[in-house]
Amino acid sequence: MKFILNTQTDPAYNLAMEQMAFERVEDDVFLLWRNSPAVIVGKNQNTFAEIAMDYVTNEHIRVIRRNSGGGAVYHDLGNVNYTFILNDINVDSFHYAAAHITDFLQTLDIHAELQGRNDICIDGHKISGLAFYADKKRILFHGTLLYAADMEPLKKALQPKMNIESKNVKSNPSKVTNIANHMTAPFPVEEFMARLQVYLQTAFEAKEYILNTEDKLRLQQLHDTQYNTYEWNFSHPIPFSFENTQRFQGGTVSVNCLVQDGVLQRCAFSGDFFGLLPVCDIEAALAGIPYEKEAIVRALSSFSIYDYFYMISLQDLMLLLYP
Repeated sequence: MKFILNTQTDPAYNLAMEQMAFERVEDDVFLLWRNSPAVIVGKNQNTFAEIAMDYVTNEHIRVIRRNSGGGAVYHDLGNVNYTFILNDINVDSFHYAAAHITDFLQTLDIHAELQGRNDICIDGHKISGLAFYADKKRILFHGTLLYAADMEPLKKALQPKMNIESKNVKSNPSKVTNIANHMTAPFPVEEFMARLQVYLQTAFEAKEYILNTEDKLRLQQLHDTQYNTYEWNFSHPIPFSFENTQRFQGGTVSVNCLVQDGVLQRCAFSGDFFGLLPVCDIEAALAGIPYEKEAIVRALSSFSIYDYFYMISLQDLMLLLYP
């Protein structure tokens, strides 16, 4: 077993690091890592159905899609994330990882156990969710450890406000808790991570793997062309539609939109609002643009919104289009 020391907190970099290690490190390997505030969505999920878009945008919370299945999770620097990559694809990944994590927690006098399909819990409250992906030769499984995460953004970031219709499977919210809450004398998250690192190194008699030039080039490529791109993080081949209705000073406005591959295919407005000009001009301007806040604002900034929606502002419309 090898290990990779990683002090980066960029979520796109860290997920690229995982994939690079999966592709290039021939030995079994583990790594620990922390992310700055981010929502990490499962590979098969509709990003827009999982998150409160306006909240994560305003709070500068990154949104990154991972390569494994499962549901959306919130990360911040109070989380410690772990990754195991093995050459045995027949291993029971959830039980394998859970056993090492629960054994470590037992050294801190904390009793945790694997519950349900892929959750590690303390007294029925989730502290870790596990996910995996594999090819014909190797398997990667990873998970979060809620040690001292900020629970307010965790809850708010994962509360989508749009009424979305899609064939995608949504996440099932779980009751969660921080590990530190179950310790009589909790220590800083950095010490928790360091203790886990030493525990795993000792358990596996692991040696450090040092990235070579080719590793670093592949890591940067994955970061730049995959994990740090809008297309990977937001686009999805399964289309979805959403409806939203708001009552403003100028009247009630409803919008119905269709999004596919991260692009607004159409938007249709209706309501009892007044306007001097036909809203089909606005609808045409929105069709075919990326479904992201900045692109929508750019598309509408050249219009005098009051001429189309009397006594309704661009900021009001954004509450409809990007709640």
